[in-house]
Parts: sequence; structure tokens; C-alpha cells
Amino acid sequence: MNGPVSVIIPAYNEESGIEGVIRDLEKILKQERIPNEVIVVDDGSVDGTAPAAERSGARVIRHAKNRGYGASLKTGIMAAKHELIVITDADGTYP
Repeated sequence: MNGPVSVIIPAYNEESGIEGVIRDLEKILKQERIPNEVIVVDDGSVDGTAPAAERSGARVIRHAKNRGYGASLKTGIMAAKHELIVITDADGTYP
């Protein structure tokens, strides 16, 4: 993979798993020496998703209310600093 990447993670009520997902992602990106930013779009969560993501070092963008997966992707993509964008889920579905 050439160049830096923006990783977009849409999240809705993922407090219990988001830190682990970000930690694992950062480990791989560091291991592969890929410059990056991780953006979590908190889609109106009512739990501690946003603070958990912030503790993990991600940039967090919050929707005031739940707008759906597609809207979260659009928000993250529009906020991305890098041209190359990677999308993954907040629940650890993709190893």
C-alpha cells in the first residue's frame, strides 16, 4: 500500500469493543509502517462509544442522532485528510 491512509470506522453503541478494534488496527498499521489517521464516526450512540474511541487515540466525529451507516461513511470520508480511504466496522467483524 502506498501513501498514508484514512481509516473510517462508523460506530453505533460499540463501547465494549471499539478500543480493541482501534488498538488492533493501530498495531497493524504501525507494523506495516503505514502513515494513517483513524476516524470514528459516532452515529448518535447512547453509550460510551465516543469517549472509548477518544481514549484509543482516534479522531471522533459525532452525529447528534443516529443517521445510519451510509451517512456515517459520508461524514468520515468528507473529513478524511488522505486520498486513500479504508473502511472497517467497529465490532471487529473483519480481522
